[in-house]
Amino acid sequence: MGMMEFQFQQRLGSSSANLGTVAHLFAGDFAGRRMFLPSKRTPKSKSSVAHTRNKPTGVVRLEFDEVVNRIKRGDQLTPQDAISAFNLGFAYRTLGRWLDSVEAFTTALEFMAKSDDKHREYNLATIHFMRGYSYGSLATKQKGGEARKNLESAKADYLKALNLKKDYMLVYCHLGVLYSVQRRWQEAERAFKKAIKLKPRYAGAHHDLAVTYMLSGRPKPALRAFEKAAVYEPKNILLLKHLAGAYYEAERWDDARRTLLRVLKLDPQDQDVLYKLGGAYLQLRSYQKAEKVLRKVLELDSSDPVAYGNLGLVYLRSGRLFESADAFNKALELRHPDEKTIRSSLNAVQLSMLMAVADACFDALSHQCHVDVDSLIDQVARIQVALFAKGTSPLSAPAAYFQNQLIGTFAPLVEYLNDESRFLMAAKLFERGLLSSGKASRLVGIPRVTFLLKLSKAGVAMIDLSPRELENEVRYANLE
Repeated sequence: MGMMEFQFQQRLGSSSANLGTVAHLFAGDFAGRRMFLPSKRTPKSKSSVAHTRNKPTGVVRLEFDEVVNRIKRGDQLTPQDAISAFNLGFAYRTLGRWLDSVEAFTTALEFMAKSDDKHREYNLATIHFMRGYSYGSLATKQKGGEARKNLESAKADYLKALNLKKDYMLVYCHLGVLYSVQRRWQEAERAFKKAIKLKPRYAGAHHDLAVTYMLSGRPKPALRAFEKAAVYEPKNILLLKHLAGAYYEAERWDDARRTLLRVLKLDPQDQDVLYKLGGAYLQLRSYQKAEKVLRKVLELDSSDPVAYGNLGLVYLRSGRLFESADAFNKALELRHPDEKTIRSSLNAVQLSMLMAVADACFDALSHQCHVDVDSLIDQVARIQVALFAKGTSPLSAPAAYFQNQLIGTFAPLVEYLNDESRFLMAAKLFERGLLSSGKASRLVGIPRVTFLLKLSKAGVAMIDLSPRELENEVRYANLE
């Protein structure tokens, strides 16, 4: 059972968990070790075949790699002793043919039960363990009664292995996984702790204990177990990703950031890690760094809707409303998997725009007391209707089109304002990024250059570039 990415934000519920999904959260064969029965081997012959020491004249045992190659070619292999049956089962296991693997290990058990090999008990324990592993893996591909039946078969093999070899650490790990799949949390915890007692520095046991804690709703001990596992396997990418997920769960954003940066040193192209790092920067309000990380994701895959959705959120939090609307629209265009959330975020963009528009209107009103307040509020209501109207809202229109709609909506409103108030309102809309300098000057009815030169009188900066825009300006200046 290979360790797999665990999304902490989507904790598995007792009624909806898929058996295969739960089982594959665990490390299983964490160290990736191969397990062979101990035996004395004669030197390889020219045909890459070695004879068993008990039957040197007739029965041959193929080496493991040759067994795999023969299976891939479609050859029919019939084991002649426990060793050859075990290697055949291990080969089937490596190829993911779990039922064939179970049958081969069963044959190995039958041979070994009749053997007088001095390693007999150890070998029987190993075969039981491997057959239990195959039963468990087979169960993850099944549902209902068949899955439960194979899980019980796996458990029976694990217990037999422990009865033969009481200090079999890996068996305790796999038994813990099995109990966790069955949601028998206390028994799972005891099994993992037994494995840790036998081998305290084995990262796989600490990791699997952490996953069990997390699945059973105990995030604090889960985090401690993940941290300990990472001490023993500091360069294990999936383990570090799980640790970062645990920091996310605990809202320890800076620890999550540091852990994710460790992962990126090992794998700079990991998009999932880049997503999470962008999220950590967002929580830390490091918007420029969040944008930079998400831009890197889009460099790797320019059609990634989730990256656009996250980028829209970064822009929204940093007040870059039109860029936010464009990013959210792009996410919808590319069919973001969580359309409801993206549309909700677009509504937040709309609300922010409306608040900015209302601020600008009443800033202008405060400079002109003789305005008909009821009529002005009437016009603000019309703005609201236009912003949310079907076909003109940011939900379906890019930023440039939206700005033109804004101009058209404001046109009647400016009739109520004198020149000074009209200019102030346009300046405020420009300052909030709702209108470009050209469109704002058109609203006031003066040349663009004149509008820009007068901005200082309204306390508005003529140039208010984002870091990215400033970087582009410098680049273009250098090119010239």
